Amino acid sequence: MVLSFTKRSKCVGWATILSIYFLFFPLSARAEVGLRLPPIRIPVVPLVDTKRLPAFSIGVPLSRVPVQYPRAFVHSVSIDPTGQYVTIAQTFQNWNVCLPQYLSLKDYITRRSTIETQNQWTEYVRTHVTPTRTADQETQGITIETPKIKSEAFRRVFGGETFKLNVTGNITIDGGLSHEKRKGRVIQATDRAPSTNFKMKQTQRFRVEGKIGENVSVLVDQDSERPFEFENAMKLQYTSDEDGIIQKIEAGNISLSLPSTRFVTFSAQNTGLFGVKSQMKIGKLDVTAIASMEKGQKNRKKLTGGKDESRQEIHDYEYKRGTYYFLDYYYRSQFTVLDDKGRYIVDPSRIITKLEVYKSDYNYQNNVDAFQAWAVLEPSDPNTSETNISQENVREHFLRLEPNVDYFINKNLGYIYMNMPLQESEILAVAYKDSSGREYGTLQIDSTKTAVLKLIKPRTPRPSDKSWNLEWKNVYSL
Repeated sequence: MVLSFTKRSKCVGWATILSIYFLFFPLSARAEVGLRLPPIRIPVVPLVDTKRLPAFSIGVPLSRVPVQYPRAFVHSVSIDPTGQYVTIAQTFQNWNVCLPQYLSLKDYITRRSTIETQNQWTEYVRTHVTPTRTADQETQGITIETPKIKSEAFRRVFGGETFKLNVTGNITIDGGLSHEKRKGRVIQATDRAPSTNFKMKQTQRFRVEGKIGENVSVLVDQDSERPFEFENAMKLQYTSDEDGIIQKIEAGNISLSLPSTRFVTFSAQNTGLFGVKSQMKIGKLDVTAIASMEKGQKNRKKLTGGKDESRQEIHDYEYKRGTYYFLDYYYRSQFTVLDDKGRYIVDPSRIITKLEVYKSDYNYQNNVDAFQAWAVLEPSDPNTSETNISQENVREHFLRLEPNVDYFINKNLGYIYMNMPLQESEILAVAYKDSSGREYGTLQIDSTKTAVLKLIKPRTPRPSDKSWNLEWKNVYSL
């Protein structure tokens, strides 16, 4: 019995504290003028769980606002093992919020039937007797309209005698409280975080429409969930009659439209402006004045690194033709000789000190800058007989190429690469001097003598040509 009494005392204590909070607002709302006190409401669990409505609802008398319980409160109805008694309880985390009701099964059925009958009659009257509200009426919000204002000045300025304001929308506030308590952990002074955190989020969506007379209208459209600020609208507009000089004045979110005219056929329209705009009419002259700033849209784009993989098949014979050439087979043989660190070994006696490059093709004899010369494999022992002309022993007209423009040279390794690939019909010949002083071909061209050049590429080269391997065949375009 002692344990039972102690537990019930705790229940009564909880019920008393919580009932003070929940009953305070309805008691104050039911107070009337005079000395009469409202009836005492015992904090007993209701027989039926009440519908959870907002604590304050426009259009409902305060005296009829029922006691509101949080959603965390659990309303339960249970029957004892004998089947004769019913217990109605309201609990919060296994604690009784109000005094439970203990009724016999017969009394519970009688009282519950009475309540259900009343609810059914109320619902029938609401749906069949009370006029139904349309969808527009359900969403019309709060409407404030003043009586007619008996003022001639007011009527002349605003074009009417009434003031009307309509507010629709909703404001939602979501809050959350979290408390954290840890044991068995040493918390340093620099690592102390608040154990209790409160988070609140407010969302507002509302629209205010007002009208003063017939000439002035006000519009405010706000939504905190819209991604951009310029999507919200705030506008004040004044409109006069057709005989007035000032036809219209707009303030807030405005737009500018420029129609095409006789002399200007282009028309344009700018929206998203915020400022003041006025339209006036003086006889046949229309004047539009605007002072505004444009609200723009700011975008941010984040790019992350990645890769794109594709496969391309290149055959071994698809090398870059007519581009890379060795000046001699000696340089070709030395190109693959490397030291222990993988670096090229340069022969100091075979470094190119002077080089001239020439090119020949069909009809070069018609070029005034071309000169005639022999192109042979061994310019030190040329065979310039007319009867000895062959694929790699020719006499043609050549043009000099500009260094670092038409070609580039690596003097240490003895090779050149062309800026523009050579054609099959073109002939490539050179004359150079190395660091030992030895000359290969004629470096000083004399118009009275036929020069001799070293042949690098013959016309339409073939694998059987001795100069075939002077061209690189291991460089590819990816």
